[in-house]
Amino acid sequence: MSDLELSAQIPVLLVGEEARATETALTAGLAASGQGPRFSCAAFDSVDSAADASLGASQIILIALGARSEEILSDPVWLAWSRPGVSMARIAMSDATPSADLGMAMPNASQNTASASHETEIIYRLPSSQSDALPMATIVVSQLLDAARSQEALRGQLDTERACEPLASCLEPGKLYPMALELLLERLGCSRGIAFFSPSPAGREAGVAARGFPEDVRDRLSRMLIDEKSLESTMGQGDVGVVPWGPLHHALGQLGLDSPGPLLSVPLRGEDREAGHVWVLSEGRRFDADDLANATTIARRVNAALTTAERYHHAKERAFIDD
Repeated sequence: MSDLELSAQIPVLLVGEEARATETALTAGLAASGQGPRFSCAAFDSVDSAADASLGASQIILIALGARSEEILSDPVWLAWSRPGVSMARIAMSDATPSADLGMAMPNASQNTASASHETEIIYRLPSSQSDALPMATIVVSQLLDAARSQEALRGQLDTERACEPLASCLEPGKLYPMALELLLERLGCSRGIAFFSPSPAGREAGVAARGFPEDVRDRLSRMLIDEKSLESTMGQGDVGVVPWGPLHHALGQLGLDSPGPLLSVPLRGEDREAGHVWVLSEGRRFDADDLANATTIARRVNAALTTAERYHHAKERAFIDD
């Protein structure tokens, strides 16, 4: 996770009884602790309005208040925050939670991890009588949220490294570029992408691999890209990054396709003559720091495999040379 993501404001949604009064007190408490800029607090009259207001946020803290707190926390509308790359922490504050004032143990933040999906659920339950502890509870679950997201990012990077292992055994450069495209689509959860490459030895026609397009569009796209010299001249150049506009947008527009929006650009290159490029279409999503990290890992592994393939073919060529 990037430093920018760690420093971004976390939306705090308050839903239930006395939500607006609690939001005012919570904002003041966070400010007094010096943590005010870390959070953006807002009160809502219903679960649906809170969910609508937080669409697109990569992480949120939900605070449910009153007798319906458990119902608010478990509402199906929050399933949208269970997908990869999104995290959510929940705080329930109600009279149903045991209170330390009555000699009962204070509730702690619980963190339950599903090993199969790596999804993490952080829940903190607080009795209404200890409402003054809500700012600190919010800070605690935000720290757990950051830790969980960092762990998830590390797991994702490890999974990407493992997914790249078949690249090392491929000694055909022309196969490595489509493999890179398949890996990028799988690891980024995207459906459409294009690989454009010029496999060695020099003089061979450029190749195109496209995924997620109808067959007739794919054929026309391949012919157009091969004829588009501005793309061929930039193959393998630059760094992994998001491209808001470029020659590929123009080529797709000529085919009558809607603008794909920003593209994730992944240049690929070997040690000698191998060069190619993969573009992943965003289709309305925003590529984040984790996406860029995964793409950079895949590019690094593909580049190493291209270098190995080049050396292998150079060795084969030398084996046929008569001293």
